Amino acid sequence: MTANFIDGGDADSPLRYNNGLPGFEFAGELFVNVRISDEVSAFVDVETWRGWEVRIYNAALTYKISGARLQVEAGKFAAPFGNFLPRRFAPQNFIYGYPLYNDYRTGLTVDDIPGGNAALLGGRGKAFINTGLPLMARQAYITGAQFFGQLGAFGYHLGLANGALSNPANISENKRPMIFGRVHVQPLIGLKLGASLANGGYLNGALLKTTQPDLQSEKYGQTLAGVDVEYSRGYLVFYGEGIFNRWKSPLIREPLEALAWSAEIRYKILPRFFLAARYGRIHFSEIADPTDLDADGKFTAPWEFPAWRLEPAVGFHLSRHALLKAAWQINRTGRPTGDPADNLAAMQMTVFY
Repeated sequence: MTANFIDGGDADSPLRYNNGLPGFEFAGELFVNVRISDEVSAFVDVETWRGWEVRIYNAALTYKISGARLQVEAGKFAAPFGNFLPRRFAPQNFIYGYPLYNDYRTGLTVDDIPGGNAALLGGRGKAFINTGLPLMARQAYITGAQFFGQLGAFGYHLGLANGALSNPANISENKRPMIFGRVHVQPLIGLKLGASLANGGYLNGALLKTTQPDLQSEKYGQTLAGVDVEYSRGYLVFYGEGIFNRWKSPLIREPLEALAWSAEIRYKILPRFFLAARYGRIHFSEIADPTDLDADGKFTAPWEFPAWRLEPAVGFHLSRHALLKAAWQINRTGRPTGDPADNLAAMQMTVFY
């Protein structure tokens, strides 16, 4: 159970939270893991969303084909991409929020397409809070099947699912499935290295049929590739991730690319007290700007404004099963008109068992 108090800026920004209105929010998670037989197990993750609205985010069956070396999982499960998703819950997340690449909403949507370069550039930095696509969804639970296993210090995942990591879908929304894979290795104690890859269709073909009847939505996909590192020694823990993203959009000739990275550190000052911080950036590729919308004399421009985020935090363990955190989220975007007021402060209390 987690209770938060959030206070953020109210500017027109893709990083605005709850329209800038301060207040409390509640989140609850219930995890159920049932061993059906020596080979078969079932896992269910039930979470609240915006208060008491209950959603099943994870529900999957796992079968051990050859012990830990080879297993198959089918249903809805967390995407095996990077090293943040396994520790996204409040007791394991040293900071309040998610990395920047999970939060920043771009001008792409699943049910509409930009009319061209000028239309996409004209919408940069707008408040696509509910419709704009991030590089990877915050709730990156995918519906499909995967093979995974552990061979000594080496681990792997390989599978098929619906949608794309920017738009995971419960049921397929176009004819293009997502192919995904991940490998990781632990060469020595305290160090883990990983690489991830995913490619899938992000557009909702059924919704686009009404406005674009001749569009073959499966031709336009998202490719996401990443590397990650985890290192721990003594009271210090470090996590790092780098992501390369590419979308194809029907009426834009150039690929829409983005490069993002995130670095996170936690240091225990005392057994119950720790300091933490996360820093992340996103840079977007340039596309043709024939009308020079920025009036900078250049006929190319980034298709979204660059952004960075710094999140310092402090945490205190009230007991073995209770954690109190305070965090400050400093957001910056490279708008020519100035940075919007979209910083955020958060207080969080979590009780877990």
